[in-house]
Amino acid sequence: MKIILSILLILSSVVAFAQKKNRSYYSGLGKEIANEKLKVYLDSLKTSLLTDTVNFKRSDLVHTSTGTRNTKLTSPLIKVNGKFSYKLDIIEGNKVAEFTEQLLDYELIDRVAVVEPKASQAIYGSLGEHVTILITTKKTRKFNPQVAGLVLDKKSGYGDNFSQRKQGEILLSH
Repeated sequence: MKIILSILLILSSVVAFAQKKNRSYYSGLGKEIANEKLKVYLDSLKTSLLTDTVNFKRSDLVHTSTGTRNTKLTSPLIKVNGKFSYKLDIIEGNKVAEFTEQLLDYELIDRVAVVEPKASQAIYGSLGEHVTILITTKKTRKFNPQVAGLVLDKKSGYGDNFSQRKQGEILLSH
């Protein structure tokens, strides 16, 4: 009887660990937003991102071999499912609106965690110098990650929108 109880205890521990491990692409990286606060957080994030687009100017962008950055505005680094990375301060308002409508949909999102600036910069370098928002979508919901200027690498399945240089804009070297 003790052996059976020990085996059951071990099995339940293994199952609990596996469930916790698969719970999110970002387990333990940031402060998770509580489920009951998630809708309010997403609405606030959408408002903040859309408000920032009012001040967007292409002339504030600097293009280098490592990507595009905004010299005046700052947006969080947003990572979705560990595969897709977005900076929204380097794109025009219509693309930001498209992103907020399609990827910040409460019905699509399973979890959100926020990585504070120090940890964010340690993990993601200059891209994470402010804050990083880690989003895990519901496995049962499909979405198109190719919004906000994201370029998808067909081979790896990963993508980002870090290069927003248009024809005729100067590319600076480091």
